[in-house]
Amino acid sequence: MVELLGPGNYSVIEGNELALVCRGSSNLHLGWSKVNGLMVTGEEFIVGEQVIIQKVNRQHTGTYRCQDIHNPQLFIEKTVSVLYGPGVEVMKTYVHSQGSVHLHLICQVESFPPASITWYKDGHLLNSTHQVALQAVLTYSIVHPSTQDFGTYTCQANGSTSVIQSLSIAGFEPESSGTSLVHLHLLLIYFVTLHNS
Repeated sequence: MVELLGPGNYSVIEGNELALVCRGSSNLHLGWSKVNGLMVTGEEFIVGEQVIIQKVNRQHTGTYRCQDIHNPQLFIEKTVSVLYGPGVEVMKTYVHSQGSVHLHLICQVESFPPASITWYKDGHLLNSTHQVALQAVLTYSIVHPSTQDFGTYTCQANGSTSVIQSLSIAGFEPESSGTSLVHLHLLLIYFVTLHNS
């Protein structure tokens, strides 16, 4: 018989330690493998009842199996979920087509468990909150941007922690080149503030 020390389903925050520990009767020769993957060493199997990963990352999420080397039918499994994020990146892009300019403010978030994402302008809510998958993008679009659109735009992602990243639209200049093309010159200021929940 093989048994686990600790819960069969375990959640750990990225960067913390993970202990895979099992035990069995004295006649068993035990080791660990990762179902549909490789162990942290890059091997398919590690001989030993105890494997310690000092700093886990999201790639360590998965199901691990402790089994007898000589009788693989004797095994027990532990499912590990690594919690991370939210990681937030904001960026801008603009599209000019037939005299019309569309400015897109893009917030890209990676998180597990899934985070909620919200856009603000100068502290005022712009979008309803969106619950997202592990990787998601929430875009706020401005059609025909003008001086009224100047300000600080903030993307807030709420997950295991709350992360804020902002960009400021400080100005743009129309340029004349014999056509009606408008070229935006945006001064972007990025900063990240972490708030522990």
